[in-house]
Amino acid sequence: MLATLSLILCSQGTVQKNKSRLESLQNKLAVTSSRSKFIARLKNHGVDSYYERPFRLANSKLWVFPLLDTANKFLSPGRVVLADPSGGRHFRLSALVSLDPLGSCLPEVGFLKDNNIVLAGLTGWWGNGPDGAVVLLKKTNNGWAVSKQHRTKFQYIGVTLKHAPPAWIVTITGRDYPMNINVSHAMANVEMVQRIVYTNGGIVVEQAHRTMNPQAILDVLAGAAAKKDFPLVRKYCATPGLARQIYRLGNQLKETGWGVPGSICSTGNTKFQAEDLKLQFDFGKRSGHWILIRICNI
Repeated sequence: MLATLSLILCSQGTVQKNKSRLESLQNKLAVTSSRSKFIARLKNHGVDSYYERPFRLANSKLWVFPLLDTANKFLSPGRVVLADPSGGRHFRLSALVSLDPLGSCLPEVGFLKDNNIVLAGLTGWWGNGPDGAVVLLKKTNNGWAVSKQHRTKFQYIGVTLKHAPPAWIVTITGRDYPMNINVSHAMANVEMVQRIVYTNGGIVVEQAHRTMNPQAILDVLAGAAAKKDFPLVRKYCATPGLARQIYRLGNQLKETGWGVPGSICSTGNTKFQAEDLKLQFDFGKRSGHWILIRICNI
């Protein structure tokens, strides 16, 4: 998960290797500002709108879409393609960056500003546990060059883009492992957020942080109980009685296995079951914050 992000500017050699499929689209895609029509035109020429999802760059008339080297071949390498409508009746296509299916940025949003392009999305193709990624591209005499890139240290769920003049804000949400409770990979759902702010021609990566969703609160309670930190336990319990019960469990919360009564692949779970202790821990919101509200037998 922590492999080095491999976003590489397409050299003449790598473009040549991929030339056939990209060239087959050249002068074939009629200019349009409609996403549905753009997707339909790509589909008519064999571009898969699920794996090769197109989107329009904010603050521009440019479109971007991933393009596999081999059509309909999952995990095929490829490149990120820029579609420029300024060439006349048809989009002029060019390769922005190469696309390594196991490590580079598969973008889902982006924008154009100050002759720079910022792309944000996930690393590699959709699958089990990609990270989030952001790349800043600067315009040069020879095309576009990677200026800066960032890869999150948590697994990707989604990305949003917001214009807050003069800045642009990319927000990546994801999930990470808890530090104090024993869960499976699929149930590692401590919700994470990281913002990347574009300002003055560059990107500033802010510190990633937990959203303090229910699993994050359970993780804090388990750590606090093991350390016998009653004030911290009390902070996240609805009543003193619940806090005393958590406090008495101590290290048992770290040692037991954990499950949920519903889907394990969700950051929104509010009920957690300590399998060895035969107890269920329910969380609810009080004044906008998640806290433990009930412990019951299972």
